[in-house]
Amino acid sequence: MAHRSLLPLLSLTAALAAATAAILPAAAGRPVLAKGTGGAAPSVEWNYSPDSPNGPSHWGDLHPSFKTCSRGHRQSPIDIPSWKFGQAKGNSTMSSVLAIPPSLTLVPHAGRINMAMNCATFGRCGSLRWQDRTYFFTNLHFHQTSEHRRGGATLAMEAHLVMSTHEKVTKGGGSKGNGGVHAHEEPRLAVVGVFLELGQANAVLDEVLDGLEAGADVPITDLWDNLLVPDSGYCAWQGSLTTPPCTEGVEWLMQTQPVRASRRQLERFATDIHEGVDGVNRPVQPRNDREVQCYRKH
Repeated sequence: MAHRSLLPLLSLTAALAAATAAILPAAAGRPVLAKGTGGAAPSVEWNYSPDSPNGPSHWGDLHPSFKTCSRGHRQSPIDIPSWKFGQAKGNSTMSSVLAIPPSLTLVPHAGRINMAMNCATFGRCGSLRWQDRTYFFTNLHFHQTSEHRRGGATLAMEAHLVMSTHEKVTKGGGSKGNGGVHAHEEPRLAVVGVFLELGQANAVLDEVLDGLEAGADVPITDLWDNLLVPDSGYCAWQGSLTTPPCTEGVEWLMQTQPVRASRRQLERFATDIHEGVDGVNRPVQPRNDREVQCYRKH
């Protein structure tokens, strides 16, 4: 399927690492990849358990770099009002803003994140054009149940396609700029979210699960047909990372039309990838004065 041509500010370069690689050591009760290995600073244990002293309500106290988790005013996830889905600010669909090739390769991340698969070669997995910026698809991961809500309701899962304006600057100072972006400039992030509801098996989710369990590269085909819906509308707002350090300035776009995942896939995600952890999601955060703008095909 030949759809579309390939095409705020984060305070720390480490924030990009947290989003695209979540390079933090595992804590008790925190999901890890089956074949996960070491991480990088800050070496702080955190988890999703509401009863844990390292759980979401305490993230902001665990490390100075995590303070935005408790003090920020534009935190994610949020509850998207159901009436918003019936409104349209403009005529636009997922295929209007996303350029994803018919095939791409993802590699399992060796660190410890929620079911992470990274783009094998930066800039080769597709892009998002939003607010006069181009973001490149760098990472795919899932949450169970959904982190965002639709009119107060949660769905079975939520996929996050993390996008970055350019790769982070390497520790040795090497340039990883892209598309005319200077290497010293900090990357900006955007996340495309997709709701998954219970139903038939999802081919892309099967490919990702197989790759994570085997620790092998995954050739992904027909991302549009299985995870992304070309004619679906979307809702957009400004938010944050949903894991520490909860950095704000992240552009969020949520596909309004959900796709499906089977009960067996949910079980594999929970038991094989996340070792029986009950829930891999951050609770919803106050929307405050943020405006959620929705778009759809007219």
